[in-house]
Amino acid sequence: MVAMAGLIQRPGKTGDRMAEVRHIDAIPALVPGLASRSGPSCPAVKGVLPGPSTVEPSERVGDHRGVKPIPRADYSVDVRPQRWEVAPCVAHLYEGVWEVTLNTMVTVAFVADLGQPVDYQAQIPGNLDALTTEKQARMVTAVLADYVVTPNAELAGRTVRTTRPPVLDCDGDGVVFYVDPVHYALMAADLDAFDLVDATISELRGRPAVDFVERVVVTSPEFDHRDAYWLRNRS
Repeated sequence: MVAMAGLIQRPGKTGDRMAEVRHIDAIPALVPGLASRSGPSCPAVKGVLPGPSTVEPSERVGDHRGVKPIPRADYSVDVRPQRWEVAPCVAHLYEGVWEVTLNTMVTVAFVADLGQPVDYQAQIPGNLDALTTEKQARMVTAVLADYVVTPNAELAGRTVRTTRPPVLDCDGDGVVFYVDPVHYALMAADLDAFDLVDATISELRGRPAVDFVERVVVTSPEFDHRDAYWLRNRS
């Protein structure tokens, strides 16, 4: 596998702000064969790890996939453990990983401690049902996510844009929000206890994870304007 070059500077998606990115000199064979399992956009739901679901859509907490979305400022917030979205044989590896979906269109992944920054150099099996460790499962979730929140004591408070290799067939870069491990533990406990259906952002304010998404992720200069479109009222 070819190693990536170091951090470089490149314009972000909004304004003239310079975003921190990782430059890939050569595309690593990160997940061989993944492109053949995915569609024309990022695998499965945008920012969601592909794999057969073990839960019927009607049984999922806060599932709005059958409803045509419209832009709205008081958008829906759905929380699903990632283990619901993968094969039963690897579901246990996804403990501590959640999808927070906004207005059915924008997904933010919360990924437990990776032990390192998000990095495409990780060795990940081509068959995602063949993952054997929690670290592999967490890393592949982070690599595929459009937006990911993860704890890292050294990088806490930093937002890093990562360039995803074309083999992943994802739309655009990924954005990683590194947080203090203590803060992440509070948000993880919030997500683990989440049991509301059809709740909106105005009804959920005051919850640690939801507040972080609204106040930090959605307001970040790195938040894609195409995603922001779905989180405001149509003018």
